[in-house]
Amino acid sequence: MLIWLILLFVTLPLVELSLLIRLAGAIDWGPTIGVVVVTGFLGAYLARRQGAATWQRVQIDLNEGRMPTSDIVDALLIFVAGLVLVTPGLITDAFGFALLIPPIRGWIKHRAAAFFKSRMTIMHGGPGMHGGPGLHGGLGPGISGGFGVSSGAGMGPVQGFSPWDDESVTDGEIIDVEVTDVRDGPVGRIDGG
Repeated sequence: MLIWLILLFVTLPLVELSLLIRLAGAIDWGPTIGVVVVTGFLGAYLARRQGAATWQRVQIDLNEGRMPTSDIVDALLIFVAGLVLVTPGLITDAFGFALLIPPIRGWIKHRAAAFFKSRMTIMHGGPGMHGGPGLHGGLGPGISGGFGVSSGAGMGPVQGFSPWDDESVTDGEIIDVEVTDVRDGPVGRIDGG
């Protein structure tokens, strides 16, 4: 992870600066600065426009009781695109404009889901799976029957469950869950019915 941060914050700016100097040598400094300014404004405009449209879809989904997971990821990627587009540089501009193309965002979302799926185990358990700080992603002291997430770092799941493998669960569907406090009985119910 440290090497990626070094590459991102040290090497990338040096490469960007080198490319801008080469471009200025080829077309002069005035047009080079013009390219940087125009791509910054154009990128900010496009990111704002796509971000507003995505935010509207998020609001519509929430108002209709659906979880807007895909649109939230789109909004995050559009935000990242806006950030890198206002950063001077040719590589960051190419990356930012690429993130504004929906099929490329879709590919990135698919790859990110595969990455996180391979590194996470979503678990559920019934009575006897007591949560607590750091215990299999439980919901808290004395609460059982909860869902949790484990990074797999030294802890095995009580019972493996992956919503990605369950075809009956669709994206954004609310699953019926009951949370029970072992000491006092039912404390709440979430019903997706």
